[in-house]
Amino acid sequence: MKIFIILFIIFSTSFAQKIDFSEFQNLDHHKNLLPEKLQRLLTKEKQPEFLDAQIQNNLLRKENNTFMTQLDSVVLIELVSFNEDVTNLDSQNLDTTKQIFSYSPVANTISRTKKYWNGKEWRNKYRTTSTYDLNLRFAYRLSEDWLIDNWVGNYRSTYDYYQDGRSHRYFEEGYDGNDWYNQRRITHEYNDFGSESLLSIENWLNGNWVYSYKRILEYDNDNSLVLDLRESWEHGELSHISTSSYTYTSLNKIASYNYEVVAQGRRTYGDRYVNYFDETGNLTKRETQVWENDEWINSYLFSYEYYPNGNTKTFLFREWEDSTWNNSFRLERVYDEMGNIFISTNFVWREGVLENSWRETHSYNDNHQELTLLSESLNNENPQNIYFYEYQYDEYGKETYYIYKQWINEEWEGKYRRFRNYNEDGNVVDGIAEIWDNGWKPGNYSFSYPGPDGYSRWGVEYYKMKAHYSKVESVDYSSPNKYELFQNFPNPFNISTQIYFMLSSETQVKLEVFDILGQRISVLINEELPKGTHSIDYKAAGISSGVFIYRLSTEEFIQTKKMILLK
Repeated sequence: MKIFIILFIIFSTSFAQKIDFSEFQNLDHHKNLLPEKLQRLLTKEKQPEFLDAQIQNNLLRKENNTFMTQLDSVVLIELVSFNEDVTNLDSQNLDTTKQIFSYSPVANTISRTKKYWNGKEWRNKYRTTSTYDLNLRFAYRLSEDWLIDNWVGNYRSTYDYYQDGRSHRYFEEGYDGNDWYNQRRITHEYNDFGSESLLSIENWLNGNWVYSYKRILEYDNDNSLVLDLRESWEHGELSHISTSSYTYTSLNKIASYNYEVVAQGRRTYGDRYVNYFDETGNLTKRETQVWENDEWINSYLFSYEYYPNGNTKTFLFREWEDSTWNNSFRLERVYDEMGNIFISTNFVWREGVLENSWRETHSYNDNHQELTLLSESLNNENPQNIYFYEYQYDEYGKETYYIYKQWINEEWEGKYRRFRNYNEDGNVVDGIAEIWDNGWKPGNYSFSYPGPDGYSRWGVEYYKMKAHYSKVESVDYSSPNKYELFQNFPNPFNISTQIYFMLSSETQVKLEVFDILGQRISVLINEELPKGTHSIDYKAAGISSGVFIYRLSTEEFIQTKKMILLK
């Protein structure tokens, strides 16, 4: 993945059929050359923080592996601000931080503590604790800041699900220094086909939940979206409504789309388009209109040509000017024998006159990984170099080196580079990112770690980084073959802690808490439970600090452990 890649997506609403610009990945270097209207349509698409997708890498159930890898800590040297002028960098522009990770016994609760180096010692800054249920769905998240000598709550969120696993409700709370208070909640409802039919967002205002946003979705008999109604609210009052409506072809592709915004009973904005397809279902043309001055007027037109295998051959963007369609941007593409993009040639017109043109030439290894990319201007009789990418990989296909260069004063000058090394499991263990400014100086690149469902949970920008991992035994917690009581987490704890235990068969279970003198304080569980892994949230309200014993008892098994309460 290139550090400069931007995925450009043209859209009207999140459900509108998108024109895919994901392969036009280097347009960002020439974006200022593109027509203004096309620039406005090109927008970055960010990966969602939590991907609602099938789990690909289940760290809790590695059936084919005895051990799994978990990240213990990472030390990073970061630029204080990447938005500041980074010329004449000195130590004042750099900040050394450490991220430390701790895990619950079944690795479904991850606590991440950020510390900073003050020149003498590591000092706490903030921490987040994320808890997943045993189906690897988010259950709880807590964010805390370190103030003076204590962890103080910042915000917390709770997740609720329907029995079939779909998201039902999300609660978000803030902390005022003394108590938690409601902030926001999000509710989902679904139709009989499993598609979302209602999404509502409510804010807590003057002791009541009031709407800030509501979305109602309707579908046809094929479960294709036909109406998307969105209401925006301010201080409990409806401010404006937007509607998106769709029609479909016999191949269930979007044939037409209409979007309108109504405020105070008047249409204030609108856009609509009609799509045209070839016999194989490829989009060949899109005609778009916008609502201006109380009438629909032509806006822009896309058209595509394809190779017999379905790869895009040309893309043409035209704008409506002086009662006719005028060329604004054209892309032509040639592929190599492996199906990779080999040459992309780009043309830009201004007021009907060809103004700029350039081409990009790519090379790849046998694994379809890009090795080089050369961009050349075609504005003169002979091509002129513009910029150049180069990549290197290890034997496992992991990127170890990347450099971006620009053609300046008839020679290539490096502008950005990064290095990375990996351990035997393919995890990054150290890296460096640099920019050129009369010498190589601290740059930035992102580091992230996989959560229990295999997807990245956080990312930080670094100049230098070093990560440490450990290997732990992998257990199938969904179907354990033994009884076991785990150490509570966190421990020591303040008020609340999680206690986990495994049962290899359905049995009568008793879970009790005793003080250090053996006096029973509470019975947490006394019932028959099925085979599997179970947990309970123990809240020690009204109990003084000290050491306590908790005991799990079944007909075949007894185990005790200690826990420490610190208030």
